[in-house]
Amino acid sequence: MPGVPKGLAEHRLRVAPKVKPVKEHLQRSAVQKRKAISEEVARLLAAEFIREIYHSEWLANVFMVPKKDDSLRMCIDFKHINRACPKDHFPLPRIDQIVDSTAGCERLSFLDAYSGYHQIRLYGPDEIKTSFITPFGCFCYVTMPFGLKNAGATFMRMIQKCLLTQISRNVEPYMDDIVVKSRKGSDLLADLAETFANLRRYDIKLNPSKSDAAFAELKALLSTQLVLAAPISKEPLLLYIAATGKVVSTMLNGSGAGVVLVSPRGDKLRYVLQIHFDSSNNEAEYEALLYGLHMAISLGVRHLMVYGDSDLVVNQVMKEWDVRSPAMTGYCNAVRKLEKKFEGLELHHIP
Repeated sequence: MPGVPKGLAEHRLRVAPKVKPVKEHLQRSAVQKRKAISEEVARLLAAEFIREIYHSEWLANVFMVPKKDDSLRMCIDFKHINRACPKDHFPLPRIDQIVDSTAGCERLSFLDAYSGYHQIRLYGPDEIKTSFITPFGCFCYVTMPFGLKNAGATFMRMIQKCLLTQISRNVEPYMDDIVVKSRKGSDLLADLAETFANLRRYDIKLNPSKSDAAFAELKALLSTQLVLAAPISKEPLLLYIAATGKVVSTMLNGSGAGVVLVSPRGDKLRYVLQIHFDSSNNEAEYEALLYGLHMAISLGVRHLMVYGDSDLVVNQVMKEWDVRSPAMTGYCNAVRKLEKKFEGLELHHIP
């Protein structure tokens, strides 16, 4: 991997001259860990992230950390060399501020730098100071590894130089992750193109495998049919209705209403409908109720319990409140006509 230009970023350790080097002895490893170490060393050598060395004043041991999938990750214990290095006070981003800055954005795109830290080369004379010992020999890093003091500051400095004109406007970097934020959905492609152009200018590589995995998951969700079960006779279904002025990614104009049918076994059918006329919240709630009742009738449902968040609609249908508005009278009469097609229909208010 060629890495980013040295003029953009190069990591220096700046070890205090009076510090005495520490050379650790090889620690024993179990067979399983030895195999994992061998595979990781081979991978790092092939990628030219490390090189073999024969003499070094600094030597650190490796230790294996289990991942979520029970595989092992090889890490280097750089505690001695880190103690000898002064702290880089470059400010690192605050995750809460990044989250706040994305509020109101219609589109967010998440990018991951491929082997992020390894895209930055180490300062030549400092390479030997990152030496580590394994059962298969001694090696040192050519690129900046994880675990080194100030590695995060060096990486963030590089990213800020690369995306200087975009940060806070349409990009928020956090270590080796980059969030491209688009205030409007129509700006998404332009924002991504600008980001890719800046990253390409400095030869910063992204990790396509994570994007591929997300795309495959989305494709599977879109192409997999829902498992629907026929309703059991005399078994009541639950109908949840709600109205809102906006339904995310479902409509462009008008009010929206959501309907969820739930069987006693937990099977769910979700529907969202768009109302193409100016309507009050109660009118939208009635529209959702009527749609849900028609849907339940088409499924052969005979017993139905309805839960809605409109106190007025629930109490008018259940005859607890009088219907005084002509518009509401028409809706209420339509519901009572459909009510006759059920053996049991109950409405309950959800605060």
